[in-house]
Amino acid sequence: MQRTFLSTLGVALVASLAGCASPTLQPLGSLSRDQDGDRDAVVAVVQRSFDAIAAQGEEGARMWGELLLDRGAMSSVTRRSGPITTSVRTFEEHLGRTASAEGKQSYFERMWEPTVLVEGDIALVWAPYDFWIDGEFSHGGVDVVTLLRTELGWKIAAFAWSAVPDAPLPLAPPVGE
Repeated sequence: MQRTFLSTLGVALVASLAGCASPTLQPLGSLSRDQDGDRDAVVAVVQRSFDAIAAQGEEGARMWGELLLDRGAMSSVTRRSGPITTSVRTFEEHLGRTASAEGKQSYFERMWEPTVLVEGDIALVWAPYDFWIDGEFSHGGVDVVTLLRTELGWKIAAFAWSAVPDAPLPLAPPVGE
């Protein structure tokens, strides 16, 4: 009985919305890729996060602290030889983990050809990346970063990435990193 009711309600909702265009909704294509010159500022925040990764330790945690909202999450999805694994940690957990990583290994991350969407005070960066540990390729994938404009500038609200150990490398290996 409940299933029939929910199915009927769903069909009615879809049918009623099909003919109604909301004046407050805009098609995705209307989102600006460089609204008010914010694209460079948003990309700079993401690049600064890579600098924080490289810095590690207390300095890296301090840098991350300048980039992150008070609350948020870091999420990853990894596929190695077995099943997909996911990881989610709060920004607070991430700062603690970064602070304790003082000088254990050298990290280098870079992105290329970022897609940047900005609409008012919200932005999204989607970019392929590669990640190197002690000068050796570790993995690549895609970073997806959601940012919000605050009184202090753009801040990261969420950071997610895929980690693919055998990702293709369209760029040459970094030199001197």
